[in-house]
This record gives sequence, structure tokens and C-alpha cells, in this order.
Amino acid sequence: MTSLTIQTADPVLPRQRRGPAPGENTPPRLTTTVPRQYVHRASHAEVFLTSGERLDDTHFHLTAQWPRTHTFFTTNNTHHDPLQAAETIRQTGLYLAHTQFNVPLDHHFLLWELNITTHPHPTPTHTTTHPTELTLHATTPHTTRKGNRLTQFTMTVDIHHNHHLTATGSGRFTCISPNTYKRLRPHTTPPPTTRPTHHLIPPTHTGRTHPTDTVPHHHPPPPHLPPHPRPPPPHPLRTHHRPLPRHGPPRSRPTSHHPPHHHQHHQHHQHHQHHQRQQQQQQQQQQLKQQQHQQRQRQQRQQQRQRRQRQ
Repeated sequence: MTSLTIQTADPVLPRQRRGPAPGENTPPRLTTTVPRQYVHRASHAEVFLTSGERLDDTHFHLTAQWPRTHTFFTTNNTHHDPLQAAETIRQTGLYLAHTQFNVPLDHHFLLWELNITTHPHPTPTHTTTHPTELTLHATTPHTTRKGNRLTQFTMTVDIHHNHHLTATGSGRFTCISPNTYKRLRPHTTPPPTTRPTHHLIPPTHTGRTHPTDTVPHHHPPPPHLPPHPRPPPPHPLRTHHRPLPRHGPPRSRPTSHHPPHHHQHHQHHQHHQHHQRQQQQQQQQQQLKQQQHQQRQRQQRQQQRQRRQRQ
């Protein structure tokens, strides 16, 4: 499971620039997105990154572009959704892993933590008639390797627009092989095409425009509720792993006011969900360590057999 934290910093007025405006007397630059396979997206329209290069062992420079409108990241048509920064950071981690750390394209990633702080100021997060061009500075202060293979890394990212800091964030990624991923998430029978009836909050109450973008129910489920035998179909943009929505719950929290007892119940349920997420993360980490230990034992036994055969 992914732990997503979003903060908003106090606005700071930008300093007045002297001299020519940014981009003045600069020839136009041809822009295209990075290959969608690098960021694990099915469509080029879902790719935000446009370029990337290594500055040194731990520092990287990237560019990105936020579209004027988006089918999932939508607000009031005047500002970009802050969760676009979260998706940009996620794509940055996967892109650097594949292109700069030589992680194979068939490997998968577990994103354990994702922290975001937005920095509002007069212009950068406003939508205009043109896409929003971004500059990213990424740092990977901690990397873990097994031999020559990258297994885990942490990353911090600063997102700038027109030389103004728009958002900062960080994340911790674990790289796993296809075989290990299959053991962690075994193949299950696809859900039926008919979706069971769910009592969802109207999308307008959560800042959404489509019913499929709404996650919570009117009433929180009781603790220790077993998974529904027929989970809803996965959202094409919100998640890669059915049925675990990643960006949906923080964005889909109700915006309307509720009586105090409903608020307390909601807080208690959130605390219970946080505790469950921590337990699931610990279980997945332990399971991954056990599988890696078993794999090392198998390799050692195979090496011993080969030595005996040579003798």
C-alpha cells in the first residue's frame, strides 16, 4: 500500500525579475513525452515527463508538462489538481529507475511512501490556454543494491514553473522482479462485468465530475470487513493493482460539512485504515525478505551441487 501525504505551504510572493523575460530570444524547443513504458502508463496522453538527464551520481534534471485538462485530475477548470504533482513524482521515480539505474522494463515497483507539499503563488498552478511547462530537480540520496541490481531507493523532487517553486515531494521505491511480483500479487479470476450496487457519495460532494472517480461510501464499513468477493472494476488512471486505489481516497474525501459525530466516526475510521496500511506494509516487507532469503538458499544449494559434480 502507498502512504500519501499532501501539504500546502504558505504562499510566498515571487521577487520581481530584472532583464529579459524567461524564454525571450530563445529558439523554440521541440517537445515530446518520454516513452510511456518508462513510467508504466498505457497511453501517451497519461505521460507528464518530456525529458531527463543525469547531472551526477545522485542529481538529475527533468522536464515535464501538465495538460490544460485531464480526465481524472480535475478541479474547477482554473487550477491544476495538486495530485498531478503526486503523479509527476511517481513517474519520475520509475523513469529514473529504468533509464539511469538500468532496472529492466518488466520489473515492478512498490511505492511505500509519497509525500507532497504544494507552494501556491500567483501564477504557476493556474490553467491557461497552453500546457504548463515544468522543470524538475530530482535527488536519490539513498540507494540499495543486490550485486549490480538496484533493489530500493529514496527520491526527493522539486517541481518548478517559470523559475518558481511549485511543489516538493519525496518517495521510497522498491524494485521487484516479475517472479517475485507474481508471488506477491498472484493472478486472480477477473471480476464479472456486472458491477455490484454501491452507495457512493455524489461526485460533486468530493470535487469530482464522474461517479467512477468516487471511492468512499455514505457510511464507513465496520472494522475488519472482509474484501468484497466482487470488487468494482479498476479505474484506468487511478491504479495499476486491482482493487487498490492509490490516488483516489485522498482526492475523494467529502468537501461538505457533516455533524460532529459523523466527523469523529470518520476520523476513527481513517485511523483504523492507517493502522491496517501499516500492517499490510510490514507483512509485504516480511514476505519479500522471506522470498529473497529462500531464493538465496536455492542458489547456494545449486552452487554446492555444481561443486560436487565438478569434484
